Amino acid sequence: MAIHSPHFPCQTLCHGILTGSLCYYTTITGVCTAGGLGLAETSRKNELSGSPLGAEAANLAQIILGWRDHDRHWLVSSPGSNVAGGYHLLTRTKDDMSSHRLCNLALAGLCAILSALPQVAAAGQTGAAQDPGHTPAYVLLKNRTVARFAATVPHQWGETVTGVKTRLDTTEKVVALTLDACGSPKGMGFDAGLLAFLEREQVPATLFINARWIGANRQAFARLAANPLFEIANHGLQHKPASVTGRSVYGLDGTRNVAELVDEIELGAVKLAALTGRRPRFYRSGTAFYDDVAVQVAAALGQQVVGFSVRGDNGATFRRDEVKGALLGVTSGDIIILHMNHPEAGTREGVMDAIPELKRQGFRFVRLSERPLR
Repeated sequence: MAIHSPHFPCQTLCHGILTGSLCYYTTITGVCTAGGLGLAETSRKNELSGSPLGAEAANLAQIILGWRDHDRHWLVSSPGSNVAGGYHLLTRTKDDMSSHRLCNLALAGLCAILSALPQVAAAGQTGAAQDPGHTPAYVLLKNRTVARFAATVPHQWGETVTGVKTRLDTTEKVVALTLDACGSPKGMGFDAGLLAFLEREQVPATLFINARWIGANRQAFARLAANPLFEIANHGLQHKPASVTGRSVYGLDGTRNVAELVDEIELGAVKLAALTGRRPRFYRSGTAFYDDVAVQVAAALGQQVVGFSVRGDNGATFRRDEVKGALLGVTSGDIIILHMNHPEAGTREGVMDAIPELKRQGFRFVRLSERPLR
């Protein structure tokens, strides 16, 4: 049995031989000559040798051939078929090797994965420097996510759509400061005085960092990421509103589709993980606007979407007294949104005025990870 792809007309992509009820042996050969994959073999332990794709190739073999807990069935493609772009699924049983039955093409995700194989092969070139967005693992993740959500229609748009966490789930007298570093063309600044004040006062905070902001503030970012008082969270790759249909807000275009949304969320997380050694848990989109499908996509990528319950500086437009007034109105469990990328705004002075008073009122400050969210 073989799986053939129209992208590789002269190549056998995968073939498998069933050697026992749950024991299989897979060989991946010549995905593309330019890919330089060589020979890759997986045993029942899915151990792989001779291929730069490593474990991803084993996962690919399992996904394509449909081997999970199968005792009697597996999926192969029919190279003679021309259904759904040449991807035609058959099932066979080891009890009746001569029987063939056409399957419904409900597994749209399989087609998406197969269509990504040219990128996978290119990413596997020996010695090639790999962009995070073109690694084999990322290509497969992106295409699986696109296949899962491509047909899902959004019904909500805003800051508090279904799934967005806006408060700490607690009755304690605690609040969470969250500071955004947006990285827009006019928002590459760093309010060093604000962060220095939080350090002096030992006020913990969660910092939502946009990938573009890091480029202009590499040293400051490294110092903040190394400080256990702060936790680093994901503010996206290009600071876009999170949409699967291209919705816009405040003059900013949102992500146009699921594929672009995956890049916005996941590549932001990948960059932060590469620089800090820790994958962020929380995500806030540019502008903190979402549709409900975008929130589901973020969850599928392992990112919890966090909004806010107190608008602390209104996008760094509040005056000093307005920031102070907003913060002094907090209640137990509030999540406050502020900005750390506009030192010219009234944020720093308003925070410095409000924090001592909040402490006198008995409020404590926590990072988002220190309490459950709701």
